[in-house]
Amino acid sequence: MSKTLCDLQVGSTGIINAINAPLPIKQRFMDMGLVKGTSVSVEKLAPLGNPIQISLKGYSLCVRKEDAKYILIA
Repeated sequence: MSKTLCDLQVGSTGIINAINAPLPIKQRFMDMGLVKGTSVSVEKLAPLGNPIQISLKGYSLCVRKEDAKYILIA
């Protein structure tokens, strides 16, 4: 079973291996810099665990947990 972005703990880092999302969501991720080979680290979780704040390419980004499940991590 593959590990997804929402499986990472706060402070953990991973490399995006693939994005298995419907095309509109995949395109939105790519526009935000979430592409294969990018290193991402989890900075914070909201109090109820949603959304997830991640850091990549020098900036922070919040991703909903249900969308983070589409991002496979190596």
